[in-house]
Amino acid sequence: MSLKPSILHIIDSLNHGGAEKVTITLANLFFKKGHEVGILYFFDTEQNIIHELNPEIKIFKFNRGWKYNIFKKNNFQQITKQYDLIHVHMKHNLRYVWFLNLFRNEIPKIFFQDHGFSNLNYFDLKITRVALSKAVYIGVNDILCKTASQYFKVKNPYLLPNTIDQVSPKEKNKKERNKFKLVLVSNIHKRKNILFALKYFFHLIKIDKSYELNIIGKIRDEKYYQNCKSYCKNKGLVQKIKFIHDQKNVQQLLLDYDMGLHFSSLETGPIVLIEYFAQGLPFLSYGTGQVYMDSKKLFSKFFIRSCKIEKWVKRTMKLRTQIGSELSHEMKNYFQYQFSIEKYYENCLNIYQKNLI
Repeated sequence: MSLKPSILHIIDSLNHGGAEKVTITLANLFFKKGHEVGILYFFDTEQNIIHELNPEIKIFKFNRGWKYNIFKKNNFQQITKQYDLIHVHMKHNLRYVWFLNLFRNEIPKIFFQDHGFSNLNYFDLKITRVALSKAVYIGVNDILCKTASQYFKVKNPYLLPNTIDQVSPKEKNKKERNKFKLVLVSNIHKRKNILFALKYFFHLIKIDKSYELNIIGKIRDEKYYQNCKSYCKNKGLVQKIKFIHDQKNVQQLLLDYDMGLHFSSLETGPIVLIEYFAQGLPFLSYGTGQVYMDSKKLFSKFFIRSCKIEKWVKRTMKLRTQIGSELSHEMKNYFQYQFSIEKYYENCLNIYQKNLI
């Protein structure tokens, strides 16, 4: 067994999303540590994060064609045999990898990283169970690991919570005393509860007009986005709310804001909260995901388990009075302890090495 195994990551695209962000982070991290790393993806998207990948990492664009394209098996084998292990992201990709491996004798070790919950039909559920029996399971939160054991009969799931590579912020802009700037970092679609965020903000500025809100993220649902824009226009929020869609590195901008927000009620991470911790930006978030489970005791003030707008407004105003350099320093220290990129590398490498013997 190589002390520094070569790794091929497999994912459907390098679109803007949590699983894609983790894939890039892992690839860059292991390449930096001296591993040979490649990424195989199935299709291009108009918006992507390929620019975040180290340019020396090999990229294989694998035109899959359709769900179970058997004619790609030889090409797939030629690529994958170059690596000691395959690290697959998301269940639908695992099913295809399992299918292609049915037609080969020597199969490389497969590690599967589960990033989220999915509703599977009977056929996909059965295939996923079989595919997982041939792979080493890695979940990004406790609930996914427990679900894998219960529903997919996984015997020894590994927990590997998400992390990010902390970046140095740009020189922050001078904040205006009479303004309090909120930022919501989220792609725009219904599951992220953007419309709820706008309603919350409308009630907030009825009490205090010093608040402003920037929403940073890609448009995933154009119709939903237009509904959000219409709400802003109808409620007279256009001058108070700004949508930003073309920001490549959000971390660098976070110190321009006074407080972060997150409204999605079903997440496995979420990565954005780790970014808030990395830059010491206090936030208010719905309590969901591994970050919530790990940090709720120390930072209970940052989380709320309610869909009542008045509770969000009240908590925002209370948290505003507690924000300062001491709290920001505590958050950055917590990031170094809980989300250390070095510890993340060691934990992931340990999972590989234990199962490559």
